[in-house]
Amino acid sequence: MKASPRTGVKESPRSEFGSFRQRSIYSFREVANESHRLRRDAARGDPSPLPFAFGLQPFLTMMRKALFLDRDGVLDELVWHEATEEWGAPLMPGQLILRPGVREALVAAREAGWLLFVVTNQPDAAKEKTSLQSLREVHQELAGQLHHAPIEEFFYCFHQSSDGCDCRKPSPRFVLEAAGRYGIDLASSWLVGDSDSDIECGVRAGCRTALIQYEHSSSRRGAQRADLICVGLGDFVTTLIRRSGD
Repeated sequence: MKASPRTGVKESPRSEFGSFRQRSIYSFREVANESHRLRRDAARGDPSPLPFAFGLQPFLTMMRKALFLDRDGVLDELVWHEATEEWGAPLMPGQLILRPGVREALVAAREAGWLLFVVTNQPDAAKEKTSLQSLREVHQELAGQLHHAPIEEFFYCFHQSSDGCDCRKPSPRFVLEAAGRYGIDLASSWLVGDSDSDIECGVRAGCRTALIQYEHSSSRRGAQRADLICVGLGDFVTTLIRRSGD
């Protein structure tokens, strides 16, 4: 894949953190649409047969639920940057601090049967505020502080909005890719974030949405309406597990 001469960010920038395996999003959408149709027909009492012609029966019976999590403001604290006088993502590993109860919430969610993914925009290298190497080190620090919490995969977009990529939230590209790869029922899954772009991403992907009311990102939300509002990830997971048991 060709790197941008200005930023060094590849067209599929997630590859900076590992192999980028391709999967047909169109094929998943076929499956998702058929899954929604079957649930709708079942609710109406329509005994229409499973679509054996598409070979979807085994796939539909194994579809799983997932939580798609934003990173900064959900898993870790935002940082005050004096140079720009704004709150933003950590630019170096020493700035990364986990939010309270995050590690325990991730473990509890996984034990309750939810697959966990992180989907995050990290444009600071493209904006020349830091380097991709520093962002890699921040990621490694996060993984270390999480003590190998049961996260299936991290999805990073390193572009800035002016790059016009298709992987930056609110684009649902990475959510759809994960759903196709892991057999996820998006209608039973959640996108959890602290900004309007997170909520819009979840809506466009067909997920339910939860807004984390993080104080330092309040200026980035207000235009989108989430299905659930929580004070933190621990609060969200506790609510989710309680609802699942009702």
